Amino acid sequence: MSDRIPCINQRCRRTAPASKYEPDTEIVCGKCWRTLPLLIRQTDRSLNKRLRSMKRLAIKPDRADQAQRLIAVIEEDLHRNWEKMRDYFRVPDMPEGLDAFLAEVGL
Repeated sequence: MSDRIPCINQRCRRTAPASKYEPDTEIVCGKCWRTLPLLIRQTDRSLNKRLRSMKRLAIKPDRADQAQRLIAVIEEDLHRNWEKMRDYFRVPDMPEGLDAFLAEVGL
């Protein structure tokens, strides 16, 4: 197993130390984070803020059940937002016509 975690942007070569994160964690480096659309970044920040507050509420015995349900919903929303990030950085497939053109030109 590698001691570094790569950025989810396949074109980016930045990594982070694996010792700082849990196993199977994905990261977005700071430079790639700034290239994401503002709405995705704002959504991620607000969801993480809500998750932290719900985890604080989950400690209180009278609110634990409700907080656990909300934590599950927020984590699902976070997962969907990460999927949007992955889709943003996904390398698009080469168009069908471009293959024929490149072959024609000899590249």
